[in-house]
Amino acid sequence: MVYELTYCSLAKPSINADEILAILESAGRNNRKNKITGCLLYYNHEFLQILEGEEKTVKAVQKKIARDPRHSNVRILAEGKKEERTFDHWTMAFKELSADEVKTISDLIFENNFLTFSQLVSKPTHAIRSFWNRAQYMINVS
Repeated sequence: MVYELTYCSLAKPSINADEILAILESAGRNNRKNKITGCLLYYNHEFLQILEGEEKTVKAVQKKIARDPRHSNVRILAEGKKEERTFDHWTMAFKELSADEVKTISDLIFENNFLTFSQLVSKPTHAIRSFWNRAQYMINVS
């Protein structure tokens, strides 16, 4: 069993590519050390992330993220245990989505709920898995 936590946050208005790169480098380094895997999506100053690993470790990382001044309005959208990791090959997969990509994604869950992902929390776990499978596919093809 692995623990999974999904959160969203707003990036500080002045965030730039160098700061996002610094986040990714730090996350990759720390996640490797802590055996955490996951994915970070970024679009229009919003972050959406899934973290996978040992429950205590994932919760500690999320608390650290919530205190990071590069984020605000950090909200946990879903959390719980699952059988296996979705992102077992990535310490921190990343994709910055363009407006065109957001508009052309054929998967209705992703298209209709990217910025309102919290709606998926009340739906079956299959919906959340479908969402992250689509995100994984986008990362693989970029």
